[in-house]
Amino acid sequence: MVGTLCRACSEARNPTPDLSKDAAEAIMGRTADFHSTASDYRLHQKDRLNPGLQAANAATLVMKTQALKKLAKADTLTLEAVLFYFPKNGATAKKAQVLPFVRKFFGSDSAATLLSQTRTEMEKAWTASPASKLSGMNVLNFEDAIFGVQAKTIGDFKPTEHATGTAEAMFNSLKASSMLSEADIKARKINLRIYAYEAQMVLSDDDDDKDYIVSHRTSHRSSRSTTSAHETASRAKPSSKRKASNSISNTPEYKSSFHPRKFFTDTPPATELDYDFYSFTKTAFTMDSEGNIEEVLSIDSDKIEISRHWRKFIGDKAEDGYLGQGSMKFAFMGRIGDVKYAILQSKMETDTDEARNKADLIAELQLLTYGQYFVNSFAVRASTYNVAIPSFKWNSEGAFVGTVLRDEWFDAEEDTSCSLPFTTFLATPLLPSVSSGLYRERKFSGSLSAGHSVDEVGSMIDAYAYHTLVDSEGRFLMTDLQGIVGPDKSVILFDPQAHSHNKSTGFWDGGLDEIKAWQKSHKCNAVCRKLRLKGAVLENTGPLHHGFPSP
Repeated sequence: MVGTLCRACSEARNPTPDLSKDAAEAIMGRTADFHSTASDYRLHQKDRLNPGLQAANAATLVMKTQALKKLAKADTLTLEAVLFYFPKNGATAKKAQVLPFVRKFFGSDSAATLLSQTRTEMEKAWTASPASKLSGMNVLNFEDAIFGVQAKTIGDFKPTEHATGTAEAMFNSLKASSMLSEADIKARKINLRIYAYEAQMVLSDDDDDKDYIVSHRTSHRSSRSTTSAHETASRAKPSSKRKASNSISNTPEYKSSFHPRKFFTDTPPATELDYDFYSFTKTAFTMDSEGNIEEVLSIDSDKIEISRHWRKFIGDKAEDGYLGQGSMKFAFMGRIGDVKYAILQSKMETDTDEARNKADLIAELQLLTYGQYFVNSFAVRASTYNVAIPSFKWNSEGAFVGTVLRDEWFDAEEDTSCSLPFTTFLATPLLPSVSSGLYRERKFSGSLSAGHSVDEVGSMIDAYAYHTLVDSEGRFLMTDLQGIVGPDKSVILFDPQAHSHNKSTGFWDGGLDEIKAWQKSHKCNAVCRKLRLKGAVLENTGPLHHGFPSP
């Protein structure tokens, strides 16, 4: 055959390849791939458990999940609040056009804080709503707002009875009073209604000043069927000016007893505290019925305990004996026996020396005494004209200025751990804590401006400020009024300031110019008119002498 090679020639020209090396490499590659796949399989294969054990584990997991959910649900409460308001010309509450306030709370939360937060949030919602800006809509008074519990019927909610502890205790109290439906009990839910009142705007008898009179009702039930005398008076049309009468009136007249012989011249620690002991002498003040103030000096020394480490905790919160601070003073814990006091001293960084600290604290104690005198005369005025007012007072009862015996005091500049930076201190009774939720701190007016409150408590304090000016015949005015308001609307005022005819009550005193500025800012309210303060003639009879230290 032409062109065909024999086997020997063919193998010589095309030798057979050596496959032994290639086969070995191929086998090794396949082995490595197998090991990789096998390892991955072993790592990701499911545990081979007994089917019965697997079922038991699954059931245990479900039970634990349900228990956690139940525990979380048992520790929380849902509160839903709806806003209603009483219009100024009606006795039936209307539902406000705002969304309900819904929030979950822990059972350990304070019930009073819960209610206060709910009221605050509803007030914010109302203020931001279009309905509050409608023509003819006046201010809603949330200060005197009351609560109702909505179930099948509307129950009277009494904060002093149902909200004295935790949210859980409040829930149990409402449940025990049969004020919750079965569905609400099962869902651990409280449905509240908040009833606010629309402030009545009226014109005064003798000018065109606007004034707000707020009707007050003891509960939403009684308000639907009856109208209070106060509310009836607030709805009356303005009367025209009355002509002078020649007849003798049998209506009693209030007369000020303020005729002094001399006048002005120039919130408990959570843990037990460590105290320093000091011996001191006491200075206090008393006033007679005519407004004469007398200094009472104690000859015998007494013992007081002062929180030892309060200076280490000066900051934004009360801690370890430190209570707080103002622009000029620190407040810290002290006690005499079981009676606790807020101890006040000037700040050292204000370049205040011993003499200035003592003068300022003496002036403040005198001002507390004067403030309480005018509270008492204000009550007499209210009684004279048969006007009911909430209870209020200054934090003056038991207050005193103490002076430490020098041999028991260390120089605070040399010893920064000294618990008394100065030898003289002002001690005032420790006020109830606002952290409990039962008391609220409130500012009623500024040092240079009058208050313009629309609620019952605020209107009373605004009238009291004007009363101090009228009762002192224009020589004295209590300003910068602030205090704590209790659940029964009682007020305890603290940290007094004043302006006097001859600018002599303390460094804060702005004198006659500030009194005149305050008069321009003040607008007499319904309480002022009922107490016949409006239109009072103020006669500045000139400065009288008093023991206030010079500013």
